Amino acid sequence: MGMSRGQVLRRIRISLAAPAMFAGARTASVQVLAGATLAPFIGGGGLGDFIVTGVSIMDTSRMLVGAVPIALLALGAELILASRETVVCWTSHGMISLEHVTKRYSETGAVAVDDLSLQIPKA
Repeated sequence: MGMSRGQVLRRIRISLAAPAMFAGARTASVQVLAGATLAPFIGGGGLGDFIVTGVSIMDTSRMLVGAVPIALLALGAELILASRETVVCWTSHGMISLEHVTKRYSETGAVAVDDLSLQIPKA
């Protein structure tokens, strides 16, 4: 296609892989926030302490004091990373599409790409 390996990596492969990388980061951030509620079991404290205490003494209001902020933090992290994913994946990298894949070589029957374009949708 007339591009070096580095150009193919930067312009095509990373652009195609960016949504999957962001999805992994979003999932990991929510799991880290949810996993932080387990800190009281090893003496770490934090908001998870309210949840553990509330469950152990059957006090729903104390449990919610820890659960609601953790849920809001997880939702906030998800929304912020989702908005960043939209900006990075669609604005800077655009959407890769192959156009005019119609040229054929008569000897081999192989398909050649006439034009590789990077289309950036209007926001």
